[in-house]
This record gives sequence, C-alpha cells and structure tokens, in this order.
Amino acid sequence: MVSRRYPYYVLGLVVLANMCAFATRSVVYALHDPLVAEFGIGERDFGLMHSVFVWTFALAAVFWAVIADRCARRRILAIGMFLWGLGCFASAAAPQFTTLLWARGLVGLAQAVGPTAGVALLMEWFERGRRARAIGAFSAAMVAGAGVGYFVGGYFASHEVARTVLPWAPWRTALVLIGLPGIPLAVLLATVRDSGRGPSYRGPASLLSRQGWIELSEVVRRRSLLCVVGADTSFCFGMAVLQVFGPAFLQQHRGYAVGATPVWELVAAGVISVASGGLGFWCATWIVDRTQPRRPNVSTVCGAAGGAVLAPLLLLLILGTSKAAGLLLLAPTAFFMAWQGGLAVVATQALAPVHLTATTLGFLALSNNLVGEASGAWAAGAVSDAQGGSMEAALLLAPAAMLLCSGLFLFASRTAGDDVATIHALEQQAGQSTARAPGDSSD
Repeated sequence: MVSRRYPYYVLGLVVLANMCAFATRSVVYALHDPLVAEFGIGERDFGLMHSVFVWTFALAAVFWAVIADRCARRRILAIGMFLWGLGCFASAAAPQFTTLLWARGLVGLAQAVGPTAGVALLMEWFERGRRARAIGAFSAAMVAGAGVGYFVGGYFASHEVARTVLPWAPWRTALVLIGLPGIPLAVLLATVRDSGRGPSYRGPASLLSRQGWIELSEVVRRRSLLCVVGADTSFCFGMAVLQVFGPAFLQQHRGYAVGATPVWELVAAGVISVASGGLGFWCATWIVDRTQPRRPNVSTVCGAAGGAVLAPLLLLLILGTSKAAGLLLLAPTAFFMAWQGGLAVVATQALAPVHLTATTLGFLALSNNLVGEASGAWAAGAVSDAQGGSMEAALLLAPAAMLLCSGLFLFASRTAGDDVATIHALEQQAGQSTARAPGDSSD
C-alpha cells in the first residue's frame, strides 16, 4: 500500500524530466551566434536544425505512444531519459554541422517519450478532478526548462569562462551541463512503483487487437478532438517562431545580450516570466478541474479565450521598442502563453479513455511537431532570409498563429462537452473511473 504522497513523488520526477528536456530544446536557440559562427550556416540552416529535431520528435512520439499503451510507462520514460542524455553529449561533441543535426535528431527521439508516456503515467496516479493540475505542473516545466536553457545558453554564448572547465568551445560546455541529469533521472524513473492502473490492467483494448483499433479510430475521428489538435498545432507553430528566433531578436535588436545587460534586469525578467507562467498554468488547470463536471467543454473555451488575448500581446511585444514597455508586457504574455500551453493536453486527455491516452497524445504530438513546430521554424527562417535577415518580420507569424489557435478552440467547444461526457460514461461502465487511485489510499 502506497502513501498518499507517492503520486506527488512520481509527479516531481516526471516534471523534472520534462523541464530538463525543454532546457535541451531551448539552449541551442540561445547559442545562435556561436553556432552560426562555428559552422558557417545561415538562418535557414539554423531553422533546419530545429526542424530536424521536431521531425524526429513527431515521428518518435507515435512509436513511443503505441509502446506506452502496451508496456510499463515508467520504464519507457527511463529509456527515453537515458537516450536523451546521450543525445546531449553527442551534440556537444559534434565536429561538424551534419553531425550536430544527427545528434539533435537523437535528442528529439528521446524527448518524445515525455508528452506521451509521461502524461499517461500521471493519469495512472491521479483521478479526474486532479489530473488537469498534474498536467498543468507537467506543462509548467516547459516554461521553467526553456528559461533554464535560455539562461545557460546565453551565459556561455557571452562568456569565455567555460574554457577553464573543459578544453573546448563554451557552447559545447553548455550542452554538456544541460545533459548531466539524464542518467540519474533514468535510474529514478526505472524504480517507480507500479500504479496498478497501467496498460497491463486495461482489459480487451490491446492495440494489437481489432477491438483496440476500432476504439482508437472512434476517438481520433471526433470533430472536437480534431479541432483541438489543429489548435495546438497552430500554437506550436507560433511558439516555434518565438523559440527559434526570439532570443537572437532580443539580443540583437532589444539590447538583451547577457554580457551587455545588467544582471538585475535579466534576473527580474526571468522571475517575472517564471512566476507569471506558473500562475497561468495554475489558473487554467484549476478552472478546468473545478468546472469540468458542470461544463465539460471548459478546456476548449479557456483555450479560445487565451489565444484571443495572447495574439495582441505578442504583437505589442514584437513591434514595441521600449524596454520598460516590454517588461510591463512580459508578465501578461508569459501568463497567457502558459495558460494556453497546457490546455490542448488537458482537452485531449479528457477526450480519450485512460487506456488510450498515450496513443492519442502521440497523434497530437505528431501533428503539433511535424506540422506546427517544424514548419514554423522553417517558415520563420525563410521569411527572415527573404526580408534581408529581418527577424521582426519573421516573428509576426506568431500572433497570426495564436489567432488561428483561438478560432479552432472555439469551434471545438461546440461539441467537446458531449464528447467528454460520453468518454466519462464509457470509463465508468468499464470500471476505470470507480477504481480507487493508489494516491487515495491511506498511509
């Protein structure tokens, strides 16, 4: 019999793994200038590096998702974190740009475990009414990890102190440091206890059976789910534009280079972003957990509202020239980015039964990464090159994508309520919703 606190231990491990994974993703973007200088590449090739990562991530997500709905999810996560660490070290040791592309592909393959097996593992340990907040914590780790990656990458892009640590370029040191937690996290995840509610206990819904494929096809054909996938794909398109070219834009055009900006200003911006982002995740998921029993479509309604507010905020940030105005806009922008970031996963898990969660999330990851992030990075690079290297023109793609995201969430809200209620009724009939979660047992 496990402690009431054990699900939160599992949540902590999964959140930490996701934070490290997103630090690996963002650290490369903060290393824009030294990578471009060392390998002699242009903006389009720099965007291609992100696209290769995302293509691998997207295709691997479906592979890991199918396995995660048939095997122990904690072990799948452990394997992913081990491979993730290897990918980080391979990126740091890359002697040429082609090798770096292969290494980033390995990182993408490993990181795809988190949004599929990681979220599915959390659903094993948390009942409805607490799942949205657990997923919100998982999603908040993306913001925290991105912040860590940008800071570490920015520091080593601007300082030579790394040469006193390792006999290679500072950007290589940054990648090594980011990848260090991989092996310890893999060991800890491998030793997580069995929840008793994982794939081995889901009865006849095996994905190798005809019954399983019929059930899965019924889930993925729902109009509300297709609209949610489209909304998240648009959101990821916009976020890819911001992630890949945002750091370089701030350094080159807004004077936020680490070496040229007072430390207190960078710390203030980081604290504001993390605090506002954490509050955004908490507010969105708290509203969903509290109101979903009465309003099953609440996650899609919140997504529509968040996208409509986020688009003009981004537009003001990109076109504004005042640092003071930028700092004032930073808090609400981070709040609504975080608000928006976890709602697609929350809506998707509500529209899929527990035993098909990983596979459904795998298809979500396939779309939002293969179509959204990969094309967003490439499109932004192409626009920048076409406009003579103008990053401002490329960044304007982001608010447009957020408006499309808002519209698709609004369209999904029309049928999401009925679909969520249907899924919940089917789970109750199968005895999945009535089973007591391990975290609800006494010490």
